[in-house]
Amino acid sequence: MNLTFRNIRPNSFALAVIALFSAPAYAINWPSGACSGTLQACIDAAAVGADIQIQSEAIIAEDLVLGRSVTLSKNGTAARLGPGRNIVINALGGTDTITVRNLWVYGQITATVGGTSGTARVNLEGLRVENTAGTAVFIERSSTVSAAAIVNLTNSTLIAGSSNPAVVVSHVGVVGDPTYNITNNDITAQGTGIDIQLDVGRSNILANRVGRPRPSNSAARGIVVVSQSGGAGTAQIARNVVFNFAIGMDIGRVSGAVAATVVNNTIVRARIAGIRTQNATVTGRVANNLISSGFCGINKTSTGALASTDYNFFHDLNANHCGGSIPGANDRTGTPEFISSLDFRVRSLSSPNVNAGNNADQPQFIVPLPDFDQRNGRVSSVVDAGAFEFGFDRSLEHASTAANTSGNLTTISPPFVLVASDALQLSQFGRELDGFTPLPANASAHLGMWWSGPQGWTIFNQLNTAPLGLGRRFFTLLDLHSNTTTVHIANLANTFSNFTILDRPELNNRPNALPMVTQNYAPNGASGVYNNSAIGVWYDAADSRWKIFNQQPLGSAAPAMPINAAFNVMTPNELFANGSHAFRTAPLAVPVLVLNISHPLLNNTRCAQPYVTSAYNPNNVYVPSNVVLSYNSNPDDRGNWAIERGDGLQIPAGAAFHVYIDPQQSRRCNTELLSDGFE
Repeated sequence: MNLTFRNIRPNSFALAVIALFSAPAYAINWPSGACSGTLQACIDAAAVGADIQIQSEAIIAEDLVLGRSVTLSKNGTAARLGPGRNIVINALGGTDTITVRNLWVYGQITATVGGTSGTARVNLEGLRVENTAGTAVFIERSSTVSAAAIVNLTNSTLIAGSSNPAVVVSHVGVVGDPTYNITNNDITAQGTGIDIQLDVGRSNILANRVGRPRPSNSAARGIVVVSQSGGAGTAQIARNVVFNFAIGMDIGRVSGAVAATVVNNTIVRARIAGIRTQNATVTGRVANNLISSGFCGINKTSTGALASTDYNFFHDLNANHCGGSIPGANDRTGTPEFISSLDFRVRSLSSPNVNAGNNADQPQFIVPLPDFDQRNGRVSSVVDAGAFEFGFDRSLEHASTAANTSGNLTTISPPFVLVASDALQLSQFGRELDGFTPLPANASAHLGMWWSGPQGWTIFNQLNTAPLGLGRRFFTLLDLHSNTTTVHIANLANTFSNFTILDRPELNNRPNALPMVTQNYAPNGASGVYNNSAIGVWYDAADSRWKIFNQQPLGSAAPAMPINAAFNVMTPNELFANGSHAFRTAPLAVPVLVLNISHPLLNNTRCAQPYVTSAYNPNNVYVPSNVVLSYNSNPDDRGNWAIERGDGLQIPAGAAFHVYIDPQQSRRCNTELLSDGFE
């Protein structure tokens, strides 16, 4: 078995992200007139390739079996299967693609995959699987197959309340060329977290948070990769956070060989060893890992070939290396300055872990793979050790109060330093969509950001004679590392009528670039002008340029774009953001008051902080209003985000929006390890 991280094939991590937003052949609502029986009956009757969209909020008291190409999903709030109810997936045809998305399951999901030809696929996305009696997700390879297969387990919360592993991949004694992608999951286990038994093919274990409620006194292991019967596969283990296990990562064999590359992981409180390689013929690379608090950092118990180790960061261990593990010439030690006992980001740029890694060892996917928070893989010139890359960028929530608000502006007081050159993005919270809460006063006001000098950054109402209003909530994003940001100023050369032309290499000739825009008053000493208008972005295919424009109200001319109007422009990193945490909503078929949006980083996540910009593309539709983001909650912590017009009117048919989700905020607020009930 080989564990290698460089040059990931396009069918692995890339497809795990792309698959989240690929469109199925056609949709069927359940329950509906066309599908009014049980959910299982609806699944059985659906044609190959159907997207069965669950509409009911009621608990589904059924066990489900999916046996051919189909998508089972729910938009926004998750659908729920009742306690002890399970899902069985049999993707046994070489062309099967079975997707399960946005469900909460209080039982087990079992997937058997493979065929005699072609490539079978199973996509498990945006799930919460909680099994108090055993394994949450069990993936196995059909014993009769010889073809390829791809399984994606992504953006899910997985909880196992017994000593069984939370996630099991069993590919033992069979042939074929499978790829198992286990990425961006939050896994809580009493026993082992991820248990991979893989003789051939490859597994990519990327950016997962794998933990126990308290340090282990048992043999529980965080991530296990074992070769059972003489095969030689490939696995990649990178950017994971693993804590409170006896052994953080355990790599070994029963027979065959293991070549392991384990890079840029953070492992904390591993009682026996942070990383252990055992039995003969374990080779590869172990580098750029941060290992803190335990008995041994890296322990090699095998007598055969040796995994190369270097550039690892050690803290508070009885020994950094044990057994046959050889220290690296560039290993480091020190206090990493964790934020808290469960938040293993470092506090400051002065942490000795910052820039402690080796660029040649950082995980690669075309360019360096983003860190655990989906920042660029290397923020500065040298990669950090561990799963996180230190950066100053973050999202914050600001509330307007009597103490910080005066007239048409409110002053932001963040827990970190903001400077005049920051190109902040702004979004505003509308309301809880509970049927009773009205939109806040002045929700229709057109807003902007202003560096006011001694006060710092403020949020202001473009109509400077109107008060901003108290009790308002705003999201502000400081983005320095993940995406390209710039300040654009409208001048005589780039401004015509109601629009101004953006001319940036990250935007030019890129109709899918998804720019986000916030008005900025008087940046960099420029003459400040108000632009009391709703704005949007527009890709003009005639000259291959994006443009910022003032929206045209119904029955009126569009307001002219003022010279010296300025805008903060953020372009999401196209290699990582499109689909994974930035997207364009589908154009509306009919006018709506509330546009519900669905995404794994938003669904059922009240404390997410999304940002929205109106898009004239693809249907050339104006939305002549400020827009706000609202949340529709349920009493069991499920819920969905939505877009509304601040003036309370309908969003017109054909309208579309760019939505950006701060992935760091969503991962922070959606990770509540000790709230799982298994303490």
